[in-house]
Amino acid sequence: MNILITGGTGSLGSALIADLVTKGYSVTSISRDDRKQNEMRERFPSVKFYSLNLGDAGSYQQLVSIAQGHDMCVHAAAMKIVSEAEYQPFAYLNTNVMGTLYLLEAWHKTHGDCRNLLYINSDKAVDPLTTYGLTKALAGALVRAEGYDGSVIRYGNVVGSNGSFLSAWKRQAGSGQPIKVKQEKPSKQFPTRFFLKMKGAVALVEVALKLIHKGESGVFLPPGLPAFSVMDVARATGLPYQIVGMGPAEKLHESLLAKGEGWEVTEESLLVRRVLCYGGQNDYYTAFRSDTAPRMAGNEVLEALEWKNE
Repeated sequence: MNILITGGTGSLGSALIADLVTKGYSVTSISRDDRKQNEMRERFPSVKFYSLNLGDAGSYQQLVSIAQGHDMCVHAAAMKIVSEAEYQPFAYLNTNVMGTLYLLEAWHKTHGDCRNLLYINSDKAVDPLTTYGLTKALAGALVRAEGYDGSVIRYGNVVGSNGSFLSAWKRQAGSGQPIKVKQEKPSKQFPTRFFLKMKGAVALVEVALKLIHKGESGVFLPPGLPAFSVMDVARATGLPYQIVGMGPAEKLHESLLAKGEGWEVTEESLLVRRVLCYGGQNDYYTAFRSDTAPRMAGNEVLEALEWKNE
């Protein structure tokens, strides 16, 4: 099977490529980070790499050429820094929304529909508060639009990945600073997050591809993810910490379902499928919120991540 991956040099994309190549799949990667591409070429000589900014208007014709001959597509490319999106809304609209549209059009032209395309979405697209979340929500809606009929997978931040609070803490501690723990000032609450390692995220994506290959489609999300309090983890590190305020519109908790959304089972226990429902009943979505999900202790999180103070 030939699989096309956009954002192939990102945290998820590179981990997914490594796993798929090991399992014998033929993989093509699209990204715009030439330096990382050169590094990955040495590790994965069988992978084809294309340097392309999906948001460029001229990318469509090249995407048509690249898409031909591929059986499935994982669309993981996006601009992802939430705070920067507020200052560069057009750049995020261009890459996250228009780039998705160009890819959908190219895949539709070469395959007749987009049923074999999987879009990697974010919890921030659920009841979006930020420009980044809005662009991810709109892109996800385009993927599911009639005529495209692609699929979407939602999950929260991958713990320990580039850009996560743990990677920031390591930088801060390494430079002799106290680690910074965010708090919502009016309520005095600390953020909670779902616990999902990169290996688990790769497994979820591959299960979604399996469902799509069987003919299932929709918005997929993982049930039963454990969660943790960021403050519990900070205390468990034993490092000195400083409490700082949360950024504008930054989400206190992660949520994979919104009010008015429910879920149904699929053939794979690792993923359920979102369905629209009426009434917005709490019991439909509380299990998919990080503040009401089963809670891990701070030391359990650090042990699972093999955290070491440096």
